[in-house]
Parts: sequence; structure tokens; C-alpha cells
Amino acid sequence: MANTNSFNAPRFTLGMITIGQSSSLSEQAFSITPRISGKTEMIIGNELGSNIINVLLILGYIAIIQSVNLP
Repeated sequence: MANTNSFNAPRFTLGMITIGQSSSLSEQAFSITPRISGKTEMIIGNELGSNIINVLLILGYIAIIQSVNLP
């Protein structure tokens, strides 16, 4: 966690971002098969759906742990 000081972010936040990115990598790997067969609508739906769910779950988890002030 050497980058924690350069980003000036808590380790918990960086850990949640890392979890979100690692779960998105599996979805991107799943998109290789439709990309080869030319089914772009399946790729778009899969990527958007997984990223939206990841963001909402991470924000929800953070909101449970500590209060989040939205502008």
C-alpha cells in the first residue's frame, strides 16, 4: 500500500476500489467470447450491468460503514 500516501486516500477506500476492479476483470474476460462471435449488444449489456452493480454495491457498503455526504 505504498500508493496510499500519494493518493491521500484511506486504505479502506483503496481496498474497495481494488475489489471492484478485480470483479470487473472477470466480466471483461467473459466478454471475449461474444466479441469473437460479433454479438456487441451482449458485450455492452454485460459491461454496463456489471459496472453499475459494482459501483452501487461498493457505495452501499461504504454508506453502511460510514455516512456519505452527497452534494
